[in-house]
Amino acid sequence: MIKVLLFLLFTTSSAYGVDIEQRFLSDQRDLKRENFYPEYQSDQYFYHRLNLEFFELNSFFSNEYREAITCPKSEYKKYKEKIHFSFRLMALNHLYQSLAKYEAISKNFEFNNLCRFNWKEIFKECKSKTTDMTFFKRSMIHFGKEISSTSSSVTDTSITSRKNWLSKLKSNQSSDLAQVRIINSKVSKDPKRLSKSLNTICKDDLAEFMMICSELDRNFGYSYSPSLFNSVIYSGLLNDIEDNYLYGCTRRYVEESRGEEAKKYYLNDLFKFSFENPSPEESIYEYGLLKSISDKGLVSIFSGATPETEDEGIKLVASKSKEKKPEFEKITLKKIKAEKKRIKKVKTNLRKEVKKKDLSSTFLLASKFRRKNLLQEVKLDMFKFKNDYIFGSKQRQTIAKSISKFTEPSALKEMKSKDKLGSIKAPFPLTFIKFLIDENMHYALFNITNVIGETFYVVNNIDIKVKNIEHIKLINNIENNNKWELTIIEN
Repeated sequence: MIKVLLFLLFTTSSAYGVDIEQRFLSDQRDLKRENFYPEYQSDQYFYHRLNLEFFELNSFFSNEYREAITCPKSEYKKYKEKIHFSFRLMALNHLYQSLAKYEAISKNFEFNNLCRFNWKEIFKECKSKTTDMTFFKRSMIHFGKEISSTSSSVTDTSITSRKNWLSKLKSNQSSDLAQVRIINSKVSKDPKRLSKSLNTICKDDLAEFMMICSELDRNFGYSYSPSLFNSVIYSGLLNDIEDNYLYGCTRRYVEESRGEEAKKYYLNDLFKFSFENPSPEESIYEYGLLKSISDKGLVSIFSGATPETEDEGIKLVASKSKEKKPEFEKITLKKIKAEKKRIKKVKTNLRKEVKKKDLSSTFLLASKFRRKNLLQEVKLDMFKFKNDYIFGSKQRQTIAKSISKFTEPSALKEMKSKDKLGSIKAPFPLTFIKFLIDENMHYALFNITNVIGETFYVVNNIDIKVKNIEHIKLINNIENNNKWELTIIEN
């Protein structure tokens, strides 16, 4: 009976189609090889150890080594609080723009006493804690009247414009921050309940604004919003950090604070729209730069400010201590008669040759240098190029209003096909490209590089009596720390 059972056991196939006898014998061989053959273990030992060491080395290069190169610990400690403030400030900037838009829409639809903001009073209620935020708060209080006059401007209040706005809202097409907020939130899109929806998002966003301004939020680096990261990088708020460490230290702060932050994903929609559709006339983050300007010696920022409006910890008027004038004893010297000498009059040539300074722009100097040395390309010093031509405030406002029409992808495609925009026959004005770079209009610049290409022609209209047409390359990538860079290249 036992023999029959053994026979059946070794002749029956398993459910997987492999003979049980074969599987049994192979298992026995594996056990024997592992337990009784030391050479098997020694062969496998180095294989496993190499695997472990390789992954540890890979982890080292992708984490510790990268951080040490892109943002050393000493630099990170120095600028960590500054980076945190910059994220808060840019979040306040985008929220301010959205609240200003809610107020404008409320006025357009004639919703009385809905979404009305007195920014001077709002910032007085803000309970800031750090020096940077307190200085920013004081700036906003001082310039409150100017800000209130530029925000919430009423646009077209006609019935057709209202219908168009509501139809876009119904079809989930967002053309402004108010539509973005309503579409991506739980409030009603029904036109009959628009006032209620606006009231809800106004209260929620104002509460978030006050939390950030009072530094009670736990948002930190907004790891879920790449748009806010780009806004901070391109804003100029972190210009004190060396270019080599700017991107690395900001990224390190986002990664390290990722686990502690309170994620509010609806903010990403606002930040993304604000970044892609900048409105310089409704920006307030520039007032956060006044602290660094004041630290460098400009004390009289708040001219005409009364002592009553001064916050604690910020005193801009230094008290002058009265000191007694020092007294000196008089020393009398004997008078010595000096012999009179005849002085010969010598005719001198007062006209000296003065070397004329070269007032050419950085762009023109780079162009001449490339041609003289027969080089294929010459990169521009973007810091010097920024100071070649300064745009006035009125000039910035007028250009900013009309510039969006000419930098839309559809408009650029049309001008490229019909007018051959960007070619040697229809080059871009150099001041136009410079304005986009100076004003951080990244959306417009990326549209140009995507539609026209990274290389195109510009006409130098900065230098007087010079109208040279140059072939340039406009790039923005990780290699140049995500900053716009101009290079004059060979035709």
